[in-house]
Amino acid sequence: MAKTVNYTPEQVKEMLSAYDPKADQKTRDSVVLALAERFGRHIRSIRAKLVAEKVYVKAAKVSNVTDKPAMKKDAMAEKLAETMGIFLNTESVAKMNKQDIDNIQTEVERLQKEISDRDKVAEFAGFDYISEATNMAEFAEAEGIVNKVFEKDIENAESENKPVADETTE
Repeated sequence: MAKTVNYTPEQVKEMLSAYDPKADQKTRDSVVLALAERFGRHIRSIRAKLVAEKVYVKAAKVSNVTDKPAMKKDAMAEKLAETMGIFLNTESVAKMNKQDIDNIQTEVERLQKEISDRDKVAEFAGFDYISEATNMAEFAEAEGIVNKVFEKDIENAESENKPVADETTE
């Protein structure tokens, strides 16, 4: 009995060149769909061939609790310790529920961003870092000046109907 060939070598080559396992999930899914339409096959058939060729990347599961990629509590605790840059008893943290660990992680990341933003303001105002401001009143004054500059830019842009430059892309 002869073996039935589902895909020609040219089709396999085209699949492998089109499918990028390093792309994001949405892109990978759209490539699989496009290949299925192009070859007149089912998505499952394309996916199976990519699996056989050892290039298919399975979709990451999303947690029902955090709406983020699923992680074990141990891994979440280790990530939190790494983000905070301190030693944490990860076994103890892992005993918390996932939502609490995720809430702490989110708050730590928000505070780190806020500190980073304040450092940028301090640098803009002539300080190397916020710690070089002689007191918080001096820093607050510098921050107020920066905010006024941004507000003036927004007002000017609105009056001229021009889009405002996003300060994070500078």
